[in-house]
Amino acid sequence: MSPSRSTTKDTEEIISIVKAMAPVYGGINLEDISAPRCFEIEARLREELDIPVFHDDQHGTAIVVLAALINALKVTGKSMEDVRIVVSGVAAGSAIIKLLKAQGARYILASDGAERSTGRPPTATSTVGGSPRTRTRRASRAR
Repeated sequence: MSPSRSTTKDTEEIISIVKAMAPVYGGINLEDISAPRCFEIEARLREELDIPVFHDDQHGTAIVVLAALINALKVTGKSMEDVRIVVSGVAAGSAIIKLLKAQGARYILASDGAERSTGRPPTATSTVGGSPRTRTRRASRAR
């Protein structure tokens, strides 16, 4: 079956359209839906449908990052459990972080870079041994 496209940006309308089409598909691949709408749409569809829902921009990227990291670890002789990983862009990086944690990563520092786009201080989330800690840091500015 060929891909179906919609030009709407309305969250409820997207969910309604996908739910109506779902019975004839074995899985749903969401493509090019911007954050933060993509998170709500994916979560709601996963709850309400009985078929897999995949958001290519998040999960496809996470798979590629994991493959690259596994390869780099083999080359350097290091293990996932011992390396420190930095993820810049927590919104898009959330799927990456979840996948890395599932693969045994214990030391992850994530920054959302919010100060550039929103003017608010950036938030850093670190995961050590599986327990996330979030803190907000004021960035120093050169004057």
